[in-house]
Amino acid sequence: VQLVARRTAVVAPLIVGPLAVVALLLVARSRLFDAWALTPPIALAASGYLVWLVLLALLLKRGAERTREHALRHMNADLLWLAGAGPQWARLVEPMKRLIAAVGDERRGAFAGLFDQPLFTGLLVPLGGAGGAQLFDYLLLAR
Repeated sequence: VQLVARRTAVVAPLIVGPLAVVALLLVARSRLFDAWALTPPIALAASGYLVWLVLLALLLKRGAERTREHALRHMNADLLWLAGAGPQWARLVEPMKRLIAAVGDERRGAFAGLFDQPLFTGLLVPLGGAGGAQLFDYLLLAR
């Protein structure tokens, strides 16, 4: 599980880059910079791209959580075996309980909470950029 946490901590922030490109695409279409408008095909392409990135990030998180559940299931089975294996194995019960707790409490990488995910912060980039451009269009150029 620590391996999954370390690897996904490196991979998950890579989602911010493509989201910044989508934000630039949407902001570049603003009337603030030229007489362009956001056409339905461009809006559809940007929306599809955003949905695809969200889907990939959710699949990464789901895969990591399934890996954790699998590891915890096997670790709990090992704990039951250790508890009933005899006195020579009894000294390993407490370290195994601490290890199970550490795996359950892992919050790095894909195991982070929703608001700590790069997906959430990355979505603020294109949405904030597009929203800012639309606000400029409305306030400055709508006259």
